[in-house]
Amino acid sequence: MSKLDEVRELGYELSLIPGDEIVIDFPPGQERTQELVDRFGQLKPILVQELKDERLSKGGLYRYQGYSTRKDKHGKGRLVIEFISVDTGELLQAYFNVNITQQRGPKKGDYFKTGRNGRFWVLPRSKFTTLWIQAIGQPDKLSTLYRQMSHLKPLYFSGEIKSSTSYQQLVNIKWVC
Repeated sequence: MSKLDEVRELGYELSLIPGDEIVIDFPPGQERTQELVDRFGQLKPILVQELKDERLSKGGLYRYQGYSTRKDKHGKGRLVIEFISVDTGELLQAYFNVNITQQRGPKKGDYFKTGRNGRFWVLPRSKFTTLWIQAIGQPDKLSTLYRQMSHLKPLYFSGEIKSSTSYQQLVNIKWVC
């Protein structure tokens, strides 16, 4: 029996959050004692690995491959993130609304150059910001996320595939581990 199963049998629920941290839900009526905190502290590396293995064994996982920016037919910015399926090696794309206009300087309001690794900035309540916070945590500045996209490389994501005639789109993306 794994350590994770032993902990769950005692009534504790564990969940993994960004930064390889574990959140422990104690059973109703049980107090948090220093002894329990120390015990979970010693088991943390094992539990983190077992939680990751459990999530990875479910399949349907995708890894970040790269991104590009583009304008749609209305002149609005799009962030196109490429994910590769861990199971099949299939390449999928996810689309997010972003802003690709310059905010300051003599070219204020002009578009940044679009294409591979293009510049963009996002609004606090956008779907991409929500995904970023779920996977990485709160960013320092939303206007410089394009510089930090490589932080997505080691992470695994899940989502639903929406098929089209010309491409496969990944929607409802969630961070897994």
